[in-house]
Amino acid sequence: MGLYIDAIPEWVHASAAVVVVGAALWRGGREERVGALVVAFQFINGYVPALRWTVGAPTDLASLAVFLWLVLRRARYWTVWAAASAVLSLATHALHAVLDMGLWAYLSAEVAWSYVLVGAVLIGSLQRRRPEAGAGAHVH
Repeated sequence: MGLYIDAIPEWVHASAAVVVVGAALWRGGREERVGALVVAFQFINGYVPALRWTVGAPTDLASLAVFLWLVLRRARYWTVWAAASAVLSLATHALHAVLDMGLWAYLSAEVAWSYVLVGAVLIGSLQRRRPEAGAGAHVH
């Protein structure tokens, strides 16, 4: 048994982050690109061994602040789901600190919340409607 859900290989995490960033750049607006930046930051943070165990909760708190700002700026469903994933991640950190939660359960929950975040940003990016080319142009 590994440290977290063994059924999901690490390349899946990397692929999910790349797909979300790509979708945000391709179809997303400013909010989705900010969300994709948070996903990329979270991914990098999770794979830099020196940071992995020291900045989890502060990183999630910063992510929550970003997503709450996005919720208040422009209420879209994906931003609410993204903020909720950050709240759940912070709750998982807190429970791990005060309860006798096993490491496998803790890391598996963190992986699950990260997929909620990835899914939310991806859906937000793919649902974004870009203005049609020339839609704002007036014909005289």
